[in-house]
Amino acid sequence: MDITKKITLEYDDENKPYKFQTVLVGDGTTPVVMAMGTNNIIGYNDDGSPIFKDLDEDQLRSDQQEFMAAAIATQKQLTENNGLDPETVNTKEAK
Repeated sequence: MDITKKITLEYDDENKPYKFQTVLVGDGTTPVVMAMGTNNIIGYNDDGSPIFKDLDEDQLRSDQQEFMAAAIATQKQLTENNGLDPETVNTKEAK
């Protein structure tokens, strides 16, 4: 019987108009992070069109970097648990 362990990491702050997600399997690959915009409507204009929260791009980059660091650390731990070299997680060319 083969059992595969997968971990899904998510970052979702209701006060920010974006979220991140990745699925890790401990195979030594660099995590692929999906960044998604959310419909964070904070109100409506008189004509009924939505008002969205402004995007702070510096905060987005900082949050994405922090999420990627957590994803890499978790992927390395899973990779090591699976008997593979965790150092391959840092390079996109890993097989």
